Amino acid sequence: MQFREVQKARPGANGATIAVNKQGAALSIPLALLKEAGFADATPVRILYGEEGRRRCIQLVSDPEGKFRLSPRKAVSLLQAPELTPKAKIDKKQSLAHSEPGGGKIIFDLPAGWDLARKDVLA
Repeated sequence: MQFREVQKARPGANGATIAVNKQGAALSIPLALLKEAGFADATPVRILYGEEGRRRCIQLVSDPEGKFRLSPRKAVSLLQAPELTPKAKIDKKQSLAHSEPGGGKIIFDLPAGWDLARKDVLA
Protein backbone atom coordinates (compact mmCIF):
# COMPACT_ATOMS: atom_id res chain seq x y z
CA MET A 1 0.00 0.00 0.00
CA GLN A 2 1.30 3.42 -0.91
CA PHE A 3 0.64 6.35 1.43
CA ARG A 4 0.63 9.98 0.37
CA GLU A 5 0.70 13.01 2.60
CA VAL A 6 -2.56 14.86 3.09
CA GLN A 7 -2.18 18.57 2.38
CA LYS A 8 -4.05 21.25 4.27
CA ALA A 9 -6.85 22.64 2.09
CA ARG A 10 -6.31 26.12 0.71
CA PRO A 11 -8.84 28.66 2.00
CA GLY A 12 -11.55 29.08 -0.57
CA ALA A 13 -10.33 26.10 -2.59
CA ASN A 14 -13.92 24.97 -2.88
CA GLY A 15 -17.10 26.89 -2.49
CA ALA A 16 -17.67 28.64 -5.82
CA THR A 17 -21.29 28.13 -6.87
CA ILE A 18 -23.63 29.10 -9.67
CA ALA A 19 -27.37 29.55 -9.30
CA VAL A 20 -30.25 31.14 -11.17
CA ASN A 21 -32.22 33.95 -9.54
CA LYS A 22 -34.74 36.48 -10.90
CA GLN A 23 -31.99 38.39 -12.71
CA GLY A 24 -30.49 35.27 -14.31
CA ALA A 25 -27.31 33.33 -13.58
CA ALA A 26 -25.29 34.42 -10.54
CA LEU A 27 -21.84 33.20 -9.54
CA SER A 28 -20.72 33.25 -5.93
CA ILE A 29 -16.92 33.09 -5.64
CA PRO A 30 -14.93 33.03 -2.37
CA LEU A 31 -12.86 36.20 -1.91
CA ALA A 32 -9.82 34.10 -0.96
CA LEU A 33 -9.93 32.41 -4.38
CA LEU A 34 -10.21 35.77 -6.16
CA LYS A 35 -7.31 37.25 -4.20
CA GLU A 36 -5.18 34.17 -4.96
CA ALA A 37 -5.91 34.70 -8.67
CA GLY A 38 -4.94 38.37 -8.48
CA PHE A 39 -8.39 39.98 -8.64
CA ALA A 40 -9.02 43.25 -6.77
CA ASP A 41 -12.31 43.95 -4.98
CA ALA A 42 -15.10 45.12 -7.31
CA THR A 43 -12.85 44.61 -10.32
CA PRO A 44 -14.34 44.63 -13.82
CA VAL A 45 -14.04 41.26 -15.56
CA ARG A 46 -14.55 39.71 -18.96
CA ILE A 47 -16.30 36.35 -19.16
CA LEU A 48 -15.06 33.93 -21.82
CA TYR A 49 -17.11 30.82 -22.67
CA GLY A 50 -15.77 27.59 -24.13
CA GLU A 51 -17.20 24.20 -25.15
CA GLU A 52 -15.41 20.98 -25.99
CA GLY A 53 -17.59 17.92 -26.42
CA ARG A 54 -19.90 17.82 -23.41
CA ARG A 55 -17.63 20.03 -21.29
CA ARG A 56 -18.55 23.69 -20.87
CA CYS A 57 -16.33 26.21 -19.11
CA ILE A 58 -16.18 29.89 -18.39
CA GLN A 59 -13.05 31.88 -17.76
CA LEU A 60 -13.06 35.07 -15.70
CA VAL A 61 -10.36 37.51 -16.75
CA SER A 62 -9.53 40.68 -14.83
CA ASP A 63 -9.85 43.54 -17.34
CA PRO A 64 -10.41 47.29 -16.71
CA GLU A 65 -12.56 47.35 -19.87
CA GLY A 66 -14.64 44.33 -18.73
CA LYS A 67 -18.42 44.58 -19.01
CA PHE A 68 -19.11 42.59 -15.81
CA ARG A 69 -18.25 43.64 -12.26
CA LEU A 70 -17.57 41.56 -9.16
CA SER A 71 -19.65 42.71 -6.16
CA PRO A 72 -17.87 41.88 -2.88
CA ARG A 73 -20.02 40.60 -0.02
CA LYS A 74 -18.80 39.25 3.36
CA ALA A 75 -16.64 36.27 2.37
CA VAL A 76 -17.67 35.94 -1.27
CA SER A 77 -17.97 38.06 -4.37
CA LEU A 78 -21.14 37.94 -6.44
CA LEU A 79 -21.09 38.11 -10.23
CA GLN A 80 -24.50 38.60 -11.85
CA ALA A 81 -24.43 37.36 -15.47
CA PRO A 82 -27.88 36.85 -17.03
CA GLU A 83 -26.11 35.92 -20.27
CA LEU A 84 -25.03 32.63 -18.65
CA THR A 85 -28.62 31.57 -17.84
CA PRO A 86 -29.18 27.95 -18.95
CA LYS A 87 -32.00 26.57 -21.12
CA ALA A 88 -33.12 24.07 -18.48
CA LYS A 89 -34.63 25.16 -15.18
CA ILE A 90 -32.13 25.00 -12.31
CA ASP A 91 -33.65 24.84 -8.82
CA LYS A 92 -30.63 25.01 -6.55
CA LYS A 93 -27.07 26.24 -6.26
CA GLN A 94 -24.56 24.03 -8.01
CA SER A 95 -20.87 23.79 -7.23
CA LEU A 96 -18.28 24.93 -9.74
CA ALA A 97 -15.00 23.08 -10.08
CA HIS A 98 -12.12 25.37 -10.95
CA SER A 99 -8.61 25.12 -12.25
CA GLU A 100 -5.60 26.58 -10.49
CA PRO A 101 -6.12 30.34 -10.40
CA GLY A 102 -3.42 32.81 -11.28
CA GLY A 103 -2.43 35.67 -13.51
CA GLY A 104 -5.75 37.49 -13.18
CA LYS A 105 -7.88 34.61 -14.48
CA ILE A 106 -9.83 31.62 -13.18
CA ILE A 107 -11.44 28.82 -15.22
CA PHE A 108 -14.65 27.23 -13.93
CA ASP A 109 -16.29 24.03 -15.23
CA LEU A 110 -20.03 24.57 -15.58
CA PRO A 111 -22.34 21.83 -14.23
CA ALA A 112 -23.34 19.03 -16.62
CA GLY A 113 -26.26 19.99 -18.83
CA TRP A 114 -25.65 23.74 -18.47
CA ASP A 115 -26.51 24.77 -22.04
CA LEU A 116 -26.77 28.51 -22.60
CA ALA A 117 -30.32 29.66 -23.31
CA ARG A 118 -29.02 32.34 -25.69
CA LYS A 119 -26.06 31.62 -27.97
CA ASP A 120 -26.37 35.09 -29.53
CA VAL A 121 -24.54 36.57 -26.51
CA LEU A 122 -21.29 34.93 -27.66
CA ALA A 123 -18.98 37.12 -29.77
